[in-house]
Formats: sequence, structure tokens, C-alpha cells
Amino acid sequence: MASTELFKHLISEVELLTPSVKSVYSGVLNSLLELSLDQIWDKQSSDRASNENRFIIFCILLKIEISGIDLWEQVKTYIENAIHIINDLTNQQENVAKVIDIILCRVVQKTEKLSEVIEICQNANKLKNILKTLTILQSANHQALITVLKEISGRESNLFYDDYINLLNNIITLKSLGVEFFYDSYSVINLAVNFLLNQNTILLCKPERNMEKEIILFNLIKKFNLDKISNENIDSIKQNYPAEELKVSEVINPMLSSIKRDEISWDGHPKNQKKIEGKNLISYIYKGNYKSKTVCIKIYIEITPNQGDFSVAEKEIEIYEILSKLSSENCFLVYYGTCIFKDNNTKNVALVMQWVDKSLAKYIDDLSKPIPEKPIPEKLLKKIYTKLLNSYHVLRNYNIYHLDVKPQNILIDDSDCNNLKLYIIDFDVSELDIIARTKSVTINSKAVGTVNYAHPNIRKALYKGGIKFIREYHRSDADIYSLGMTFLHLALLKNFKDKLNKDKNHEKLKEAINSIKFYWAKDLITEMLKSKDKNATSIGRCKCFLPCEKTSTFSGD
Repeated sequence: MASTELFKHLISEVELLTPSVKSVYSGVLNSLLELSLDQIWDKQSSDRASNENRFIIFCILLKIEISGIDLWEQVKTYIENAIHIINDLTNQQENVAKVIDIILCRVVQKTEKLSEVIEICQNANKLKNILKTLTILQSANHQALITVLKEISGRESNLFYDDYINLLNNIITLKSLGVEFFYDSYSVINLAVNFLLNQNTILLCKPERNMEKEIILFNLIKKFNLDKISNENIDSIKQNYPAEELKVSEVINPMLSSIKRDEISWDGHPKNQKKIEGKNLISYIYKGNYKSKTVCIKIYIEITPNQGDFSVAEKEIEIYEILSKLSSENCFLVYYGTCIFKDNNTKNVALVMQWVDKSLAKYIDDLSKPIPEKPIPEKLLKKIYTKLLNSYHVLRNYNIYHLDVKPQNILIDDSDCNNLKLYIIDFDVSELDIIARTKSVTINSKAVGTVNYAHPNIRKALYKGGIKFIREYHRSDADIYSLGMTFLHLALLKNFKDKLNKDKNHEKLKEAINSIKFYWAKDLITEMLKSKDKNATSIGRCKCFLPCEKTSTFSGD
């Protein structure tokens, strides 16, 4: 029924099949059975408006549903694109979501990988605001159990610390997504309990014993209802581990294993430093070493001993740990871990992560120096915009709001022009939560952002020095706007002027955008800067203005 309604919607001249779309794509729907997914996808063009490309994505969705395609690898990119733009619809949201739900049900039943079950459920989770009942979850319950049992079957005697930690983390993740197969999952927990009991029989001096990982594993086990664990050994091992979760120096509780002080070293002079307002902290950035790697070491240090509030560091660590797992396909640094130590009775928290030497600000400055300056080639500009938009979309999907987007907070590795890499950094003023709207994002009564890139409502408070000047705005709008100003700077280089984000300079801003050489970049930045007004755009909608190329699609989960 849902696919029939979607088909009717696609062939109607309401919302999707507008006259301009009809003039270009009138034959696509009649050819759905004959065309492959790739052939339909290739109907997209950088010359087409976003509503035309959106029409093609929903044609692909219908093709997947009626063709019975059931492999996650084949449909992943198309499903993610459809989910990204479903909120842009004013009609038929529910029917489109039902079609996606049907497809995900079919796909999850065919997968044999627990990682794919999680990815599928993460995508389904984004439909919860549209569909009250997701049939995918029932199918996922069964398949998750099968894949978990498959991972341990015949391997019980060979499973070690990381195997159990990963399994329990995956089960907890599935639970958070609404997958409830937990009466059966207690067989895994019983195995983990027996494993810990066995480890307790090994002498501490043995290399096989890893107390830190045992505590991590035991704390994961405690996240389940221990009364349901029919294992007499649970009481035997309780006494061997701390009653509370492991805390290093009782400062913060990093989720990754902590790094020992003697494992890291750094140069004597910091590359950067910043006072953290209202926290009695100062942060320093050093170039350092960790296990023969050149790394970035960001150290938070108390200004007055025993009076530092390290919550800002804990939040930043949590964000880096989330994003590090997504770094292979997105613009995020690899995070190696956290080192917590005392120096002259002063607490220090060191974040150890991947080192990248150049900022996007330096990259822009280098390109602006020659006379005449070297503009960024169109193909490269597309690549930069696409990678960053996809990665900021990932942040949004994880309820992470950066709040200080600017060229200085993006790193770039341009050593290989064919494989340019970008990295979003500096999350010390960021927010990680589910609150969508706020009247002020402040630290100690100061608005967050950087004057020439900030959302206009924030700029006023930054310039006038008080939060009373902030009008209501969306945190996501703040990031979209600042990223749009960053994109404008990339396109204009030295022709980018200060104060373009002031309300009174609206016409100058329009002139600056119109001076961009590439039409698609003009349209994209214009759309991004609509975020000046609440609910005027979204990251998903902005992505529709990117030239549509298969190679430019990145996973957001």
C-alpha cells in the first residue's frame, strides 16, 4: 500500500513531479522495471535543481521496493540519501517512510553481519518521528540474535577481552535503538561472567591478565539486569572489581582506555593556548609523540589547584571518541586516548589525537598570496564542500553541535592533491545533546562563535558583549550558517571581507555570493545562509544543492 501511494505521489504534479521535473523526467517512471539502480542514479545531474534530483532519489526508492533488492551494500547509499531528505517533504512523509521500513525489513533479514544490523537499525531510528510503529525492529530482533550467536558459536574458548567488550557494546547499542532480544542475549553475558571468573584464577603477574579491561567488561555487564543472570559466579566476581565505574584520578571517566604519562611526550612550546571561561582551566595544544606516532596533545590544566571543572574536557573526549570511530569515511581525527596526571599538585587532562599540520585558514592564506591569486579549481572545491557537508551532517545525526565553525577549526592535509583530507576539530565549546532550540548558547554569559563567521543573531551578542542581544535560533542553523560563511571564504579567497554577516550588509553579502565563479556554489551558499532565519533550511536540504556524483556520497552512520 505504501509503495502504491508513493507511486501515485511520484506521478502527480504535487511537490515532486513539478512541471520542470516532468519536462526532464517524464519517461523515468515508465522505465523503472527496465532501468538499473545505477542507470536511474545517473539521471541526476549537477545541472538540475534540487527538486529534480530529489524526485530521482524517490524513484530509486520505489525501484528498490518493487524489485525486491535485499542486500544492504546495494541499497545503503540510496536509503541514506532518502532518509536525509525525507524531512524536506510536506506531503507523503509517512508513505515514503513506510517504503523505507519495508525495504529495511527485507534487507535486515538477509544480512549476516552484526555491524550491518546496527547500521540498518541506526537508519531506521531516524524514522521514529514519522512512523509510530517500525516493523523493521521486529525483524532486527530476530536477526540480531542470529548474528550475535553466530559470532560466538564454536569460539567460546577463544573469545578474549576485546571480543566480549565489543559484543556487549553492540548489544547495548541495539538496545538503545529499540532492538529487544535480551532474554537470549543473557547467554552472551553468562559467557562474559565465566570469562572474568577464569581470569580471576590467573595470577596478576601473568601477561594474560588485563585489570583495566576486566573493569571495563564488568561495568558493561552491570548495565544489564543482574537478577536475570542465572549464573552463580556473578557474586564471586563482584568483590574483585570497584563498585563504581573506573575513574582515573577521580577527574573524569574517559570511555577509551587511558594512556600512561610515560607513553607521551611533547615539545616545550605550545602551538596554541586558550583560557576556558568559568572553568578555572587553560588549554594548550602541543605537537608530541605517542608510540612512535606524531600526535596532537591537547592538555587542560587547572589554573588554581583542585578547583578545575573538567566537564568541558570530558564532553570533548566523548565527542572525539564518537567521531574517531567514524573517521575513515568522514572529516574527523583519529582519537588515541586520554592521559590524566598531576604536575606539582595540579591536575592535567591530556587528549591524544591525530596530528595534522595545516589549518584551512592557512590553506586559504597560501592560495591568496600569489598575484594573481590561485582560485581553487572547481573539481577540488566540490570535493571540499561535499566532504565537509557530509561530515557536518554526521555531527547533526549524532546531536553534536560544533558552534564555532570557521577555517581555523578545520584542518587539511593537501600533501596528495588526489586524496585531499579534511578534519573538523576543537569541540571545547560544542554541545552534545538532544536539545534542538535555544535562546542562547553561552559559556559564563558569553555567546559562542567567531565574529565574521557566526550566525547574525550570535554576532550581535559577540560584538555587543552580552547574551541579552541574542534572539532565538536553532543550534543546527548556527553551524550551517558558519559553514556557509566558511565556504564563501573558500570560494572568494582574499576577496572575502569582514562583517558580511551583519544584517546591514545584506546587499554586500549578495554581491559577494554573486561574484562566485561557479553557479552551483552560488546556489549552495545561498541556501546555507538561509539558516539566518529559523527553519528556513537544513543540512539535508543543503546537500541537495551539491553536484550529484556517486563518488561524493559518504556514510553518515
